[in-house]
Amino acid sequence: MTKEDLIKHLGTIADSGTSEFFKKFENSDTEGQNDLIGKFGVGFYSSFLVSEKVAVISKHNDDQQYIWTSDASSYTVVPDPSGNTLGRGTKIILFLREESREFLEVFKLDSMCRKFSQFLSFPIYLRDKKNVYDSDESENKEPRTEEYWKHVNTVKPLWQRKFVPHKLFKSE
Repeated sequence: MTKEDLIKHLGTIADSGTSEFFKKFENSDTEGQNDLIGKFGVGFYSSFLVSEKVAVISKHNDDQQYIWTSDASSYTVVPDPSGNTLGRGTKIILFLREESREFLEVFKLDSMCRKFSQFLSFPIYLRDKKNVYDSDESENKEPRTEEYWKHVNTVKPLWQRKFVPHKLFKSE
């Protein structure tokens, strides 16, 4: 995104009704919060439900790299002092609230992505770890830990699948 895109699309939190949502969320009990979350949806601004601050680092081909940062009450957009580290694209960093630390667990993220994002048309990957055994015949049989990107939303939505006509199925 360009600087203008960051301001136009992310910087409208105060005008979008989102700030009102957060006021209601903070002033409600746990049951009321769950009800509000259900009504609110899973959009970008819901990241503030678990984060005290959100940073969006973005590089567009026609602009320099910028960092948009917000605490849900105000925001800033500044040129990235590190320069062009992305090449092109966007990176989102959530600064989690203490009570939201459970979302750092890969298992929790994996299960939530599979439950709520399984049919999204763009891929979601999670950084995970696996044990890898070397194939050589050395005496060292200890596995080494290797990080990899795991694709978690692999099921295509029904409207994107190819279907076999009903008459081709065999009846029993």
